[in-house]
Amino acid sequence: MEVNDSRLNMFRCCIALIWIDGKVAPEEKEWAETIISRNNFSDRQRRQLQYDLCTGVKFEDVYPGVTDHKNKVYLSYLLNIIANKDGVYTEEELDLLAKVKEDLVKGIDFSKIDDKTSEDIKNSLSDSLEFEDKRTWFEKILNF
Repeated sequence: MEVNDSRLNMFRCCIALIWIDGKVAPEEKEWAETIISRNNFSDRQRRQLQYDLCTGVKFEDVYPGVTDHKNKVYLSYLLNIIANKDGVYTEEELDLLAKVKEDLVKGIDFSKIDDKTSEDIKNSLSDSLEFEDKRTWFEKILNF
């Protein structure tokens, strides 16, 4: 049984992030190979992912195929894992992560989140979300 196209494209996006800096670190390759071997991909899908891992794929070419919102949320999580695999967040990786997160929150009416709830969330997460970047608290939450 093969996975649906949205989920397949989610994993292709992960491979695109691996290639974003033009090289594949051994840790990144090992992670991708594990994902390819442990999921219920059809032979055709597995070959596609292996091809992408060997030759690279552009994120902008495969991201539109991630149509299920749950896959987009999971993709955001996976991209953070991958970006940290080699121990270095490149500018390209950070830009890509920001684009995905921006897409995730598109359409959310933040004016409906009252100030008390917002302040409670910020206070409860402040200790665990101290970063040296200038992301908003909501972006930090999405960063897991």
